[in-house]
Amino acid sequence: MKSVNIVGLVRLPWKPGEHEKDRNFLRRLVVNVFLEETPGKGGGELSSKYKYTVEYTSVGEIYLQRPAHLKKGFDFVIHLDRWKFSNGRSNPKHEDILSDLKEKKNNMKAADFRKLCSAIERVYYCFEPEELLKAYKFDLGSNGLPVDAFLKLLKWLFIEQDIRDWNYSGRKMLMDAMKQLFYF
Repeated sequence: MKSVNIVGLVRLPWKPGEHEKDRNFLRRLVVNVFLEETPGKGGGELSSKYKYTVEYTSVGEIYLQRPAHLKKGFDFVIHLDRWKFSNGRSNPKHEDILSDLKEKKNNMKAADFRKLCSAIERVYYCFEPEELLKAYKFDLGSNGLPVDAFLKLLKWLFIEQDIRDWNYSGRKMLMDAMKQLFYF
């Protein structure tokens, strides 16, 4: 497996403001990175495999693994190194994110949860989690996933949905699920 560090590469070179343009730019950045991969020469050991380190968090790095299990186009699996989710693995499902958000709602002060919801919405609109963490000054050690890991995972879950489901709802699917459950 070839390891590639692209931390800081997938970000807007301008201030977010035009949602469709911004998310399309991020989607294109990631796809262009994947287009540089060398082709495989068959299955198993003959296939080309990649690990892209994309973020650092307080609990480990976030990385993308390619190809994904279903091997469909530009799909990838998102991992949080040294963290186990409900499936016993390091790759979260949407249900893990929703469950973690529910835990945060139940255990955070209402004002802190509203601040988190605002940050989530900004990540949805392509703001960089790193900048939001500085602006909002979250306590990283809150319940469940630390907030930095939570927001950075969301960034990549949104990008993954924009790549895989661009012709459908893209990132809107996960955001709508969060809004429906938590009314923000």
